[in-house]
Amino acid sequence: MVRSRQITQKLSFWLALIGYDPHDKSLSHRIYLIYASLFWSLWAFMMLSLAANATAAMLTATGNGPANQSAVQISLFMFVIWSVYQLWEVSHRSPFVFSEEDAYLVCQSPIKRSVVALGWFVGDWFEQALPFWAIGVIFGFALAESQLEGKFMFPGFLRYATAGFRAWSVILPLHLGVLASLWGLGALRLQGNRELHWLPRMVLIGTILALSGLVWSIKVPMLIEMSAPVWQIILWPLHYPLQAAFFIHPWVNGMVVALGVAIAGLLVLTLTSENLNLSRAAQESTQREKLHTALRYGMVGLVRELRQRDRLGFGRDPTRLPARPGLSMLPWKDILQSRHEKALEGIWNWLILLGVSLGILLAPDFGSRLLLFVYWLFVVGQQTTSRLRADLTNWWMLRSLPFQAESIILAELAIPWVLTVSVGWLAIALGGVGLGTSRLTVALLIPLVCLILSLMSAYDVLRQSNAETLLNGTVPGISALSILGGTLCLAIPAGIMWWLSQYRWIGILLSIAASLLLAYGVWYMAGRKYRSII
Repeated sequence: MVRSRQITQKLSFWLALIGYDPHDKSLSHRIYLIYASLFWSLWAFMMLSLAANATAAMLTATGNGPANQSAVQISLFMFVIWSVYQLWEVSHRSPFVFSEEDAYLVCQSPIKRSVVALGWFVGDWFEQALPFWAIGVIFGFALAESQLEGKFMFPGFLRYATAGFRAWSVILPLHLGVLASLWGLGALRLQGNRELHWLPRMVLIGTILALSGLVWSIKVPMLIEMSAPVWQIILWPLHYPLQAAFFIHPWVNGMVVALGVAIAGLLVLTLTSENLNLSRAAQESTQREKLHTALRYGMVGLVRELRQRDRLGFGRDPTRLPARPGLSMLPWKDILQSRHEKALEGIWNWLILLGVSLGILLAPDFGSRLLLFVYWLFVVGQQTTSRLRADLTNWWMLRSLPFQAESIILAELAIPWVLTVSVGWLAIALGGVGLGTSRLTVALLIPLVCLILSLMSAYDVLRQSNAETLLNGTVPGISALSILGGTLCLAIPAGIMWWLSQYRWIGILLSIAASLLLAYGVWYMAGRKYRSII
């Protein structure tokens, strides 16, 4: 009863995003649900088809044989990396996430532990499975795209749907079984009152040995031939169903193996959770449940603050600050905060920005470049305003600083702007060969482009802010205005360069001048919005 209501609440949250109220029983509202379901299904199909267009070109360009073989190798690699990461997670903390109410109502009751484990697994499995379903459907669509050679008619639509369903139907039980097995290992660590200290150590040793073997196999090709049969046996339960999902083996055979993996995983979870210590699981996960809830409702600033407090703990010596006071203290504060953040999380965000930047440079067609460019605008806006949004959660302190609004905005954006420009230059150095003679021009414009986007995103955040919500620790994120405004501000200097393409350096100088004027205008508007927050 408890878990079903929690799952219903999660579903209600997603339905609320499309404007549907489950408590409204009127006929018109139910008709709207049918309309919204059809609309979003068609939208999802079109988005996945658009992604499949670029994916088909990528699969054929890898040079690893047919496109379906490349899809199998990429999917297998993703499954293995994700499984290793999940194995590390469940060996160190409980995969079962309980709220404080669950800790009192469920964890202290004499209910059968395996029933609780299965109920919590089913409730959390769906959200983790969605990315794998989407990737499987995209690969299925990409294979259909490569077979149709761009001729999309009604029979082609049926082939798309069949290929996508085939991949999804196999990946669904396969992911279910793998995740259930990993949760079973996590339940094994939480048996009774015993602490299995050897489990995290075994996972660490196994990961180090596997990585070492991989490195030595690259250096010594003979080891690859010797270890290949062993890896084929270990990865066969994953490899064979994926081959069936992408038209290499019969679909029925792959489904049988995938269902076998799912049944085996659920049995492992059931057996290992018979003596599960729910109290210990609740102690390890109640704080995480609060973070998940805050993140689900968009309280990103609160989540960041809670995570930082948890990492810093108590009893640390005060950090030595530079002797010179003034506005330079704000960038120094950002550096200190970055030192105490999770290294993997921070690096991962910048790696995403680097990957999107490389994708724009290496994309095979204009449509893919445009889609990646829009996402690049969003990522740049998020990254460059991260420090500003974090400090706005302490609005009472930030507003009391004896600095001008424009100076505070520049100081908050300084460090993220430098990192964004550095990532852009690194992307040009790694993948900018296709730019040819324009490589230097793009490198010169990167700082101005990132400055305009960061100021526009800061203006967008300040435009949506008010003192009441900021004092509660709630800071709005960037909206479509920052993307549209940034695109418009970038289109003006780009248009000047195109118009004066015959006079290259004159066009570059005028574009730089226009960019500086636009940046100054957006900076001025952001300063006025900062002062007008009441």
